[in-house]
Amino acid sequence: MSPKAKGRKRKTKLHSRKSKNQVLHIAIRDQRAQRQKASDELIKK
Repeated sequence: MSPKAKGRKRKTKLHSRKSKNQVLHIAIRDQRAQRQKASDELIKK
């Protein structure tokens, strides 16, 4: 992909891409928290 096309894409899709990334990030963080909780319970047992 040429730099020009990249710049154009970034300009048009910045917002949707950003929010999508945020949603993904939150989901990943939730998963990590759940995994941590599960491992903590395993350790307690």
